[in-house]
Amino acid sequence: GPTFVGLSHFPVSPTAADPVRVRVAARDPDGVATATLYAAVDDGAFVAHPMSGDPLEATLPAAPSGAVVQLYVEARDGRGATATLPRRGADSRALYRVGDVVPGALPGLHIIMTPADRERLHRATELMSNADVGCTVVYDGRVFYDVGVRAKGSQRGRPSDARLGFNVSFDPLEPLR
Repeated sequence: GPTFVGLSHFPVSPTAADPVRVRVAARDPDGVATATLYAAVDDGAFVAHPMSGDPLEATLPAAPSGAVVQLYVEARDGRGATATLPRRGADSRALYRVGDVVPGALPGLHIIMTPADRERLHRATELMSNADVGCTVVYDGRVFYDVGVRAKGSQRGRPSDARLGFNVSFDPLEPLR
């Protein structure tokens, strides 16, 4: 199936009034026949949005403030082979949060998770797990999709927000710095 480069969304931190433009370049020796952007709001069902152009582009409607939007792209080549980006499709974590960053605020590292993943990370039975949970990280305006995160700290510190830390695992081909 097609190969992809440069998945991005703009604005990076939309407000509740902003539609979001999603772009990605797709190539295939047999040509890219179709491309679809799938998006789900707050763990809801995925909705298909046709993509067009070069690079491929689609616009998502504005979402409510505080909503977490998950997305992935699926493309089909001229012979019918398909590929997704991020590669795990609906199971990957390309996310953005509506109203996440206040204009003029100090830059920081923002960890964005689906509501279900956030609840799982803080569940008492999962609190000491060292397994990564999928997320997206936004750092100084740069977006890192499909990153891993887990709670870090002692058994007594993890349940307390004031003492909870995070271990974030980036793709070695796309390091934070």
